[in-house]
Amino acid sequence: MRRPPPPFPDRVGSVELVALGRLVAVRCPAELEHILRRAGAKWEPDSRRWLVRRQRIASVVRALEAATDRCSAASGRSLD
Repeated sequence: MRRPPPPFPDRVGSVELVALGRLVAVRCPAELEHILRRAGAKWEPDSRRWLVRRQRIASVVRALEAATDRCSAASGRSLD
């Protein structure tokens, strides 16, 4: 019997995360894309978001939390 994947937040700082079945769509500023590349995410140019396998999202969230802080989240950076 398989365990359900762990829950993840809707936002981490200025980053948005949305569940899409076995994938998670992530919209983030360009300066954080190295975290997603390291997790094996694929860029989806039409919707301007990254797609990450759900199994990898916990490590992505930890890395994003470490890279963002409350001040940068409040600065209103554009996700495009």
